[in-house]
Amino acid sequence: MQCKHIPDETFREAVRRAPGTWSASTDVHEELELLLDMEELPWNLFMAKARKLVAAGRIGGCACGCSGGFYLPEAA
Repeated sequence: MQCKHIPDETFREAVRRAPGTWSASTDVHEELELLLDMEELPWNLFMAKARKLVAAGRIGGCACGCSGGFYLPEAA
C-alpha cells in the first residue's frame, strides 16, 4: 500500500472523528484504521500521508512524528 491508496477525504474524516479539536496522532491513526477496515496501518505510511496533507494545507498540525496532532483548518 502507498499514500496514494489512502483517499485524502478518508484521512480528513479520520481527523474529524478523532476526539478533540486538536486530535492526537494516535487517535487519528486508530480512526483511519477503522475507516479503511485495516487491522494495522503502518505508522510510517500514516505519517507520510499526514505530511503530504499538511504540506498541501488539507489538514493542519504537526507531522514530524512527535505525539502532536492534527486538525481540520476550517474547524480552527
